[in-house]
Amino acid sequence: MVANSTHEYVLWVVLLALGAHVFEEASCNYPRYAPRLLRFAPGGWAPYIALAAFMFAAVTGGAMISWEMPEFSLMAVAFLACDALFGHFLPTVFTQKYSPGVISATLFVLPAAACSYYLCDSDGFLTHQAIIVSVGGGVATFLFVMLVARISRGPVKKIDA
Repeated sequence: MVANSTHEYVLWVVLLALGAHVFEEASCNYPRYAPRLLRFAPGGWAPYIALAAFMFAAVTGGAMISWEMPEFSLMAVAFLACDALFGHFLPTVFTQKYSPGVISATLFVLPAAACSYYLCDSDGFLTHQAIIVSVGGGVATFLFVMLVARISRGPVKKIDA
């Protein structure tokens, strides 16, 4: 581990990718569209803004922690990757309908997440424990957020998009 040549900056790039992702979602009115495509997605602007604020805080905190605790700094990255993959990319593939956010998720979020893990490993900070804790925590956080969003919406009404 060489302290003077690390790639911790990639965690700030993840924050930029998140900014592009939230911009695409908001500009395409994702809060109105999401419940039509995904039964578990939060509906309305208030839950969307709360979730976006949570994601910005988590990624900023992870970037500040950096490689000192990769288990936690990469947990937010794993959460974003889950959102990109399960909230945008796969639903678009399986439903053949555009999901606002899929372009930035595919072009920015997923590559930034992959680079984060790769560069953490190349810097010598990525351990098996860090992978298990960060991915497990990211997936668990994603599932928890989706569960809370689903519960807060009440009964699901199927709406054709």
